[in-house]
Amino acid sequence: MEVPIVLEFLSEPSVQSSWNNASKQLPVHSGAELLDDAFIAEASETVLNATAVIQFFDRERPRDVAEFALGKFQEFMLDTTKMDAVLVELDQTQ
Repeated sequence: MEVPIVLEFLSEPSVQSSWNNASKQLPVHSGAELLDDAFIAEASETVLNATAVIQFFDRERPRDVAEFALGKFQEFMLDTTKMDAVLVELDQTQ
């Protein structure tokens, strides 16, 4: 299967650099230049040092598990002091 020329163009590091500088996002291509921004730099480091990355958590899990886990993630984001309790609940449910 051939890659459409527009996708080939959009995946070029220089194009990704331009696009992400305009959109203030982390570039998809690892060879693209990062925006001079502390949040982008930290996000890049986080992704580069991750042992695993899940792009679509809810699509890669059974529906009931995803719904429960996403609810727990939301609970944690609203009150980060609940991290240990949330992790215990997630482990028990798993």
